[in-house]
Amino acid sequence: EVMLSVIGQHTDWRRKEAKGIVAAVLQEGCYMDRTGTQAVDYQKIYEVVLDCGKNHQPQQFVKSVIARLDALCPFDQALAYFLDGNGKVQNQCLVNIDDSWSIQYLEYYRYVDDREYSVSRGIQDGNGSLSVNVRDWDHEPPTREFIQDYIRPRKLKYSVGFSLQDLNGVRRVTFALDRVCNRRYSAAELYNLHIVLPQLNNLYQNFYYQDTKQVANTQLLWAETKLTPREIDIAKLLTQGVTPANIGKTLFISLPTVYKHISHIYEKMHVSSRQELLVRLFRESE
Repeated sequence: EVMLSVIGQHTDWRRKEAKGIVAAVLQEGCYMDRTGTQAVDYQKIYEVVLDCGKNHQPQQFVKSVIARLDALCPFDQALAYFLDGNGKVQNQCLVNIDDSWSIQYLEYYRYVDDREYSVSRGIQDGNGSLSVNVRDWDHEPPTREFIQDYIRPRKLKYSVGFSLQDLNGVRRVTFALDRVCNRRYSAAELYNLHIVLPQLNNLYQNFYYQDTKQVANTQLLWAETKLTPREIDIAKLLTQGVTPANIGKTLFISLPTVYKHISHIYEKMHVSSRQELLVRLFRESE
């Protein structure tokens, strides 16, 4: 049933055919398409999701994702940056990458070339869409500073990037799987990522759910505030440390509208700052 769920969410195959695929997976360990070509190893995908799901701490989960993805899409180097709601890097996980390269990138190179290669570029998409992006570094503009002074010295040939999101569709972990060997990522490898990514994202979003008792208390508290549904959305983001500018991007509203809502929130909650709002919410939820 788990494998049927994986297949059913990302293909338009009929359920009968999907059952046939699962039967083939259980028997052979992979799926052969109609041309007889091995397309996707659903058994490995199932094992990756199952193994990553055993981790109940975000950093360990991300480390597990990187370690297990090598079976689906082999790479030479990898990194993951943990982001807050405003796109600021909070932590990192590096595999076969010297820490000095990460320091150079975070302190300088992500700001060059109009931030074309910034880890926080488009961070507030907020639409919940997931994608796998490929860079062929030999086909990037060679005169760009990032390519000349950062990519070439690292001897990178190809990179695959993707992200995991929070419940608001905001990226919270961004990954890069790099190859220094001159071998492109195959269509099958990329499709493996396309299939497994939504499953991993669902697991990751579990870290943003509160326990049942806390959710019940919080919902009761919001109901007592007499805030509108939109004001509640904004108040929740404020208490998560998201800036008004990024709240606007997340909710697709203008900055003046955000400030107008914040003013109403403070008036109804009888506070004058985000810190006071947090204090009141935590005090009343106890």
